[in-house]
Formats: sequence, C-alpha cells, structure tokens
Amino acid sequence: MARPPAGAHRRVRGALVARVGPSLPELSFNYAVPALRADGTAAVLKLSYLEDAGFHKEAEALRIFEGRGAARLLEVDKGRGAMVLERLEPGVPLTTVRDDEETTFITANVMRQLWWPVPRDHLFPSIFDWARGFERLRRSFGGGTGPMPAAFVEGAEELGEEILASQGEPALLLDGLHHYSVLAASQPTTRRRCCTTPWKCWERPDPTRA
Repeated sequence: MARPPAGAHRRVRGALVARVGPSLPELSFNYAVPALRADGTAAVLKLSYLEDAGFHKEAEALRIFEGRGAARLLEVDKGRGAMVLERLEPGVPLTTVRDDEETTFITANVMRQLWWPVPRDHLFPSIFDWARGFERLRRSFGGGTGPMPAAFVEGAEELGEEILASQGEPALLLDGLHHYSVLAASQPTTRRRCCTTPWKCWERPDPTRA
C-alpha cells in the first residue's frame, strides 16, 4: 500500500517506535517505513490491515526463524497489526546484481536458510491445502475450469499430484521469493541478503573464509 491504514501511525507511534520516516519503495499490500525505536535503534515498522490473517502467520514465521537468514522480529503488536523489524543496511536489492550465476547462488541460499521444520502445532497452510483450490474451482463450474484454460488447469493438477506424492517431512516454505524482496545487509562477521518480506533472506560467507 502507498499509504498507511487510517490512523496507523497514531496506533503505534510511542507504543512501538519513537519516530518514522517516509514509506519504503516497491510496496504492495503492506505498509513499511524506516523507524527509530525509543533507544535509538534503527528499525522498520511494518503495518497490516487488522483483518489480515496473513499478518499473524508472518509474525509466527519470524518468531520461528529468530533472525536466522531473515530480518529479525524485534517486537510485534497483533492488536495494532504492527511489527517492528531489524533494519537491513545498506538494503540494496538483488535486482542490482547482474550476474545470473550469482543471483542463482543467492536464491538457492535463501531457500536453504529458510528450510526449517514445521512446529507440531502451527497455523500455516500446507501445499495440500493450496492444491485443494483445484477442487473448489471445478465445483464452482460444474466440473469444468471456468475462465481458466482446461489444459492449463489439468497440467497444474497433474504437477500438484506429483509434488504431493514426492514430499517428505514438512518444512516452512516461502510463497513469494523474488528479486525485489531480497536486500543486502552488512553484519560484523558476515554479509547477508535479507528480504523486505522478512522471512525471505540469505547469508553468504565472506569469500576469504569460504
């Protein structure tokens, strides 16, 4: 969203952060701004609509990752639909990397770092849940595929069955990894690339230590 939900800054200023800046670029659904906490720590304030169920899933994923390969969740207020995240500096997006081999390496490391066991009790949807969308589609159109090309849907159904049959132990997955969400971040002992949607992140060892 280009602007915060009505009254959002009033909901959180003073309670979670002391100051906020202008909105970050390339925003879609959620609203994010650089912020300063009361102790002067640089952070990012991310706001969601209060009725957004995805907000709670994201906060839970961040809690599980605990900053491993993702921007750390510093504080969350579910009643306000707000979370305070570690600010990633310098924050250069992956789109600035022109070498295809390097971007492939980066993406693979994002996926590897975020390959994390699913807790026994969790609120995340599964690939199986998503695959049932095909069943709902066909029920809605009397067994047909409605506006979707039949060959497209049939191919997706077959591929979905193959994927479900081949899966092993469940793990957390990211459903929106892309070049714009991966940001560079400098740390004392390593160089990292993390994501604006904060569970999307990778770490690459210093070349001198590889």
